[in-house]
Order: sequence, then C-alpha cells, then structure tokens
Amino acid sequence: MGRYTKTVLTVIAGCLLVLVGAQIDFPPKAYAETGAAGAEGSQSKLAAVTEQGDVYFMDGNEIIYHCLSGRCSKVLD
Repeated sequence: MGRYTKTVLTVIAGCLLVLVGAQIDFPPKAYAETGAAGAEGSQSKLAAVTEQGDVYFMDGNEIIYHCLSGRCSKVLD
C-alpha cells in the first residue's frame, strides 16, 4: 500500500471516529418520570434538582412537591 492510500484511509478512519464519538452521550442524560410518589398519579409539569439531591416538581394541579430519598411531600398549594 502506498503512502497516499494509507493517508486517505487514516483520514477516513479519523472522520468515522468523530462521527461515532458525537453520537455517544457521556455522561448519559437523565430524564424524570411523569409522575412521582405522593403526587397522586398526576402528570408533572416542572421539575428542579438541587446540588444536595432534593427534587422539586409541580404537578398538573399547580401543587409543588419536595422529594428526597423516595419520599415526597407537599410544599406549596
């Protein structure tokens, strides 16, 4: 194989690595479920997570919930 062929194949391999690398999510994206325990099965509208791991979300009835370690309680009606 000639030098030109090796160079072209190396460029093609590099382009393939860039294309595949762009499709990998690292770290993977996190998605919230549409309902949570304590929310009476309603659809969530807004959610926020603090650096400490607290989760706040507003359900379809405009009630705000606070969740920590799998337990949710109403914060604001």
